Amino acid sequence: MVRLLRRKPPSPDTWAAIKDPEERLRAGLADLYQYFRGGADMLSNVYRDIDQLPAGRQHFLRDRDRGHADLLAEPFHISKAKRRVVRALIGHAVAFSTWHSVCHDQGLTDAEAIDALTAAILAASGASPLTVRRRGQ
Repeated sequence: MVRLLRRKPPSPDTWAAIKDPEERLRAGLADLYQYFRGGADMLSNVYRDIDQLPAGRQHFLRDRDRGHADLLAEPFHISKAKRRVVRALIGHAVAFSTWHSVCHDQGLTDAEAIDALTAAILAASGASPLTVRRRGQ
């Protein structure tokens, strides 16, 4: 627990200043995944036992996670139908369980996971990944 408390927590205010949807998404996921990696052991226990935590703490964690996803979805200017799918995918991408599965269990680096999840989210939004296009030029 002490190690997790020493880690710099994610900084959603920094992401909020980024207007471009892809850049905000990448910045937010990088910030979250760095935090997840640094506190993986403790966070595994917290999320495994979330239903055993006091109700107030459960609500705080779930509201915080929803807030992260809402903030990362906000700059996408898309139809209501696409927004529903994009918001669900972003909610999945910001979940500790997703990071744990793709990075810890499946062996992706944080950067690989961010690239893959960002590409999926952008595809669902109808946009093409700017960073992927830049790399391919």
